[in-house]
Amino acid sequence: VITDEPIGGIARLTEKQTSKIRVLAGLKFTRKQQPRLVNNVGRLCKWEHAELGDRRRDDEFNSFASFRNSMNMMCEEGDAALLQVAPNVTWPDVVYYHSYTTPYMGWKIHIVDNFRRRPSFGSANRAGTSCVLGGLVLLLVTGVWHS
Repeated sequence: VITDEPIGGIARLTEKQTSKIRVLAGLKFTRKQQPRLVNNVGRLCKWEHAELGDRRRDDEFNSFASFRNSMNMMCEEGDAALLQVAPNVTWPDVVYYHSYTTPYMGWKIHIVDNFRRRPSFGSANRAGTSCVLGGLVLLLVTGVWHS
């Protein structure tokens, strides 16, 4: 879901709270103002403990990578989803992509109308610098992390 607010988790909000959010992509509202996801939901993948895994011992791993590698990736049938959007001049300069159901599961997108000169992305490695996107194709995929 792409909106003008930074937190997300629209499914958990009241109707009054939702009415203050400008939804730009990924969600439609019914006549009764009930939110409905458009056809951009991919398959669900989640990490699960191994059959003999003991959740009480999760804190004993030395790193997140070793913890993750002790688990199994389980995915439902289906494919990844594609959410393709074309920002226009009515969009704010900064928008946010995030989870429909869970708050704080996304980040921001800077919208640029045009470039007067070729952009320099050399500073993208510095802390606090975000990527700049003109046109946007957001591909929602679930991949497997490898360390």
